[in-house]
Amino acid sequence: MNFKAQFILFLSLFARYVSGYIQDEKLDLNDVPKWIRIKNLQDPHVLTIARFAISQFDMETGSKLRFINVVTGYRQIIEGMNYRLIIRAEDCRAHTATNYEAFVYEQDAKQYKHLMYFRKALDDNSQE
Repeated sequence: MNFKAQFILFLSLFARYVSGYIQDEKLDLNDVPKWIRIKNLQDPHVLTIARFAISQFDMETGSKLRFINVVTGYRQIIEGMNYRLIIRAEDCRAHTATNYEAFVYEQDAKQYKHLMYFRKALDDNSQE
């Protein structure tokens, strides 16, 4: 085998090796945790998360909201659990009901919850 043939063989084997390595290192989008719709919005744990979000928001801002219900929600399993909820609550001072979006991170094993954010929902008309 002459030098040119050896060089071409080497390049093809090297390219195949690099290609296989790159394939192994690609980001697999199936590994990204998915948001799963919460089917049972009356689940006691979901209600606990929603009430926690309201009480934390009230404590941080001095607001006085009263929980009405969970309109919709999603959860994402990670090292703990992320909850993204649309919560219907009444402002006890203004006597108006509004939808709020809450994002809560929970580590059940450590009994730890953290309110990531709580804000008025973009579409306040959804009362599913």
